[in-house]
Amino acid sequence: MPEINIKQYGAKGDGLTDDSAVFQKAVDSFKTTGGTLIIPDGTYKASFTISTSNIFVQGTGIIKGSINLYGQVSLNDRYAGSGNIRIEGITIAGDKVRNGINCKWFFGVRISNVRFVNCLKAVNFEKVDKTQHCSRFVISENHLIDCNYGLYVDFIQPTDGGEFGVGDVHFSNNMYEARANYQGGFGNVYHIWANGLDGLLCKGNTFFFGHTGAEKSNIYIDGFNWLIVEGNNLFEAPENGITCKNGSNMVITNNNVAWAKKYSIYLSNILCGIVSTNNLSSKIGEDIPNVGVYVEKSPYFLGNISNNNIFFPGLYAIQVKDSSYVNINGNVGRGQFGKAQAVKVDTPTTSIMVGQNSNQFTYFKS
Repeated sequence: MPEINIKQYGAKGDGLTDDSAVFQKAVDSFKTTGGTLIIPDGTYKASFTISTSNIFVQGTGIIKGSINLYGQVSLNDRYAGSGNIRIEGITIAGDKVRNGINCKWFFGVRISNVRFVNCLKAVNFEKVDKTQHCSRFVISENHLIDCNYGLYVDFIQPTDGGEFGVGDVHFSNNMYEARANYQGGFGNVYHIWANGLDGLLCKGNTFFFGHTGAEKSNIYIDGFNWLIVEGNNLFEAPENGITCKNGSNMVITNNNVAWAKKYSIYLSNILCGIVSTNNLSSKIGEDIPNVGVYVEKSPYFLGNISNNNIFFPGLYAIQVKDSSYVNINGNVGRGQFGKAQAVKVDTPTTSIMVGQNSNQFTYFKS
């Protein structure tokens, strides 16, 4: 496949000249053959659109603009539009007004070792009223700094009979940090916010919050099927560490959730759920009414809350409300101030088959 060095192709890379037309011309030249766009050191004021397959973007330069992955519309809901795109190594600077990478009608995309700085949304899946207009994305080993959202999946109900707009996304081993650590600064709102996902593996990420006043939850997922949240390190959410709503086939395991102010894990209307071997810790000496694991409105939870370590919640270690078929077993917890209750099952007349055994809870009120 052909290869183009964007500077040799005429881009200035001085951070002032608008290089968008040069970038677009280079990418368009790959439409029939595919090719590699090399972005060397420099700061390029440029936004451009990739619409065809087999294009690689790599280098060490800084893009002060957005990359739009806007593929060719397809009726095939599994391999929609264009495919086989790689974006590696570059920095994308959003200047607090732009998204980093926008996506629709693409499959088979890898985004890795990219540095996203001051983006509204680092990777943004736009809403399209078709089933799985995007699928098979691997987003890994990236560094996200002071972005409002890291992964953002927007949703509108598909008109073709399907349920989910985006499918099969791996978001793994990314580092997400806030450097604007002051009230009113530009920074994180949600690390992940997604609606309408059929298949998400969220694994091995580290998410830090700052203190700008805009922060909400580390992970927020609504309207999903087949969700795995595994091995993440989630810090200091003013609301919830992990929020999952209106979905089925969910596994939340081996995460470290530290200092969430409301709920370490909040679940609502879940079918077939597993919450296991997580370390959920509130701040010792901080007397706030937070909960370790909360499950509500899940009459067919059909799963387990098991083998979790839950430390210093202010209200309950585990709370189950208006939910059934929940096994609570093998959990270890420790309260503080002698105020919190270990397990609370609300409305027991509708919460049937909520079993408890082999838990070890200390310093909770009886």
